[in-house]
Amino acid sequence: MSKFCALRTDKCSPPCTSNPPSEYRENGKPEWVEWAALTPIPGDPQRTALTFIQGSKKKVTKDYEAHHLLCVACVTEMLAGEAKLREILEQTEWCINAKKNMLGMPLWGHTLQWYCDLAAGGELLENVAAPRFENVPQHDYDHNSKEGYTKEVKRSLATLAEKVAKSTDKHEEVAGTLKHDLEDLSDVYRDKLSNRGMRSGGTHNAWKKGSEHPDSDWYLPFSMANTGSAEKRTFPAPNIDSKVASKIKRLAAALLNWGAT
Repeated sequence: MSKFCALRTDKCSPPCTSNPPSEYRENGKPEWVEWAALTPIPGDPQRTALTFIQGSKKKVTKDYEAHHLLCVACVTEMLAGEAKLREILEQTEWCINAKKNMLGMPLWGHTLQWYCDLAAGGELLENVAAPRFENVPQHDYDHNSKEGYTKEVKRSLATLAEKVAKSTDKHEEVAGTLKHDLEDLSDVYRDKLSNRGMRSGGTHNAWKKGSEHPDSDWYLPFSMANTGSAEKRTFPAPNIDSKVASKIKRLAAALLNWGAT
């Protein structure tokens, strides 16, 4: 029975060997969630920053994203899908849903809800303090873009898979090394995202920069991708059409359609 767990699930069960059983949503729950539940949104004191509403045909509320640092699809494709690694993986006690591999992240909706008055159609607010989730990239920005975060993780895992396949050590020894390599790689990507969230002075300073210079590099700390691969976004200044401005309009329409959470 395999000890390697690479399946996204609300609560792990055998053959996963994690003890206690891993719960990926709970393991990825960020500290700012409890704080946000009690903090009024600027411009709308009746609501909090914990959730935002989206969807035109179906009401969807979002609180946070429990992000797998080593993504499920990447691990499945680059490791679990390799037949030559199967015996080693079966002896590797590693769970993709463990806290070591989880990071709570905001989405564009959280940031736009914080800095914009969605109840007024998305009007940009002035002199807003930084949200508690500042300096964390947006989970829905350059996660799966052409050269985004997922592509980067796949390259790292491909290198690791090649190293494992070439090893001449006993399978149980390689399995122990692989476990530590995977945990170390999770730490690497946690640090990458932390550093990327600090680009351009961090997300809060970058937002203010964008309000003054819409075509600047204000978007960088919000992106999950490395600097050279981040898709440029134009700041949603008045009368400027952009992806971010379109997102604001959709959120404002959802709020009008569904009402407060």
